[in-house]
Amino acid sequence: MKRFFFLAGWLTMTGLILLNSDAPALRALAYTLAGTFTLAAVGMVLIALLYAVERLRILRAERIARENQAHVTIVTDNGETWVRDTDRRATWRNLTGTPALRVNGKDAPISDLELELYRLRLLAQASRTAGRLAEVAQPVLQPAPVDLLAALDSVQRGLIVGPSDAGKTTLLQWIISRRLSNSRVVVIDPHAWPGKWPGGCTVIGTGRNYSEIDRALTGLVQLMTKRYDEIGRGLVAEMAHRRITVVIDEWRAIVQNVKTASDCIKTLLTESRKAAFTVFVASHSERVRALGIEGEGDLKDGFAVVRLAVVNGERTATLDTGDGAQPARLPGPFPAVPGRIVEQAKSGAQDTRPESEALDLTPEPDEQEAKILELAEAGASLNEIARQVFGSAGGKQSARIKAVLSRYA
Repeated sequence: MKRFFFLAGWLTMTGLILLNSDAPALRALAYTLAGTFTLAAVGMVLIALLYAVERLRILRAERIARENQAHVTIVTDNGETWVRDTDRRATWRNLTGTPALRVNGKDAPISDLELELYRLRLLAQASRTAGRLAEVAQPVLQPAPVDLLAALDSVQRGLIVGPSDAGKTTLLQWIISRRLSNSRVVVIDPHAWPGKWPGGCTVIGTGRNYSEIDRALTGLVQLMTKRYDEIGRGLVAEMAHRRITVVIDEWRAIVQNVKTASDCIKTLLTESRKAAFTVFVASHSERVRALGIEGEGDLKDGFAVVRLAVVNGERTATLDTGDGAQPARLPGPFPAVPGRIVEQAKSGAQDTRPESEALDLTPEPDEQEAKILELAEAGASLNEIARQVFGSAGGKQSARIKAVLSRYA
């Protein structure tokens, strides 16, 4: 660039000298030099502009790449690659053939091409494991499916995931029927109907009764706390209480309609094992946000995850207990007569549990809630209750009072 300006200055001085000359030939030479200099200057400007544009494109591409890297987390484990993108506008499509539950918020059926890609990938993995190359035309050797119900008998925390009509309700019916013989079963389901769940279990929330669900979840947490108090005082050993199985269906709808649901389920999932609680949750999605445990993603790691799907019109299942997903054998349709009654009919056994063993999940109000209930029963107004309990009256105080009254109504 310095050479260019030096040459431009030299040419300018030479042109001025020649222009002042009386000789026509020298003047012509001056005009020629001026034209050449002008063309050269224009060319240099164009080259500089092109360089600037190209440089801007490179910088923009680098910025986009950095933004994408900031949004995308890629984890590879056990031959599987998982991608998490925080950008809601991003579009991903599953090309591995793994039964996808939802893609971009919608049910994603698997194409024949994806199934073939998945088959070929499994074939390559099997070949490497066996230490030999297999012919592409040979069938993939699949591990023998596990008996899903038998495997779930020993599970303490289970997550059942699948789209509509994938068999979540049927699987839960079988789980409940097998647990009724040695456990009390509480089913929390706002969309329940008569006969949906096997007889002998306690069904809560029918008819979208979210207030009842709120009370039951709080009552379960209080019952768990009571059991830990008994364990702490040496009255009962760990895991020695009567087992309780909590089955929660339509969990996403419960999280959206019950404010305390997320905190209750976090407590039950993290602390319930030694108090002899078992928890099964059914959901359309296994994302932590949909489960109401956003920010607590490690909680999901302790689940035994059953993934249900419909492939080519057939229901399929995999079970992941922490060592990777493996194919599982689904039970058949649940009998019209509750499974527990069927088993009793075969063995001649009778249900001899006394009615007094029915679970009472009515939560106990704390000191503040008890005072609110006492004042409300005495006929005090909302403002009067707020002043006596909170020291002042207002919209927030009234809302809290109404929530307490609704919970213990």
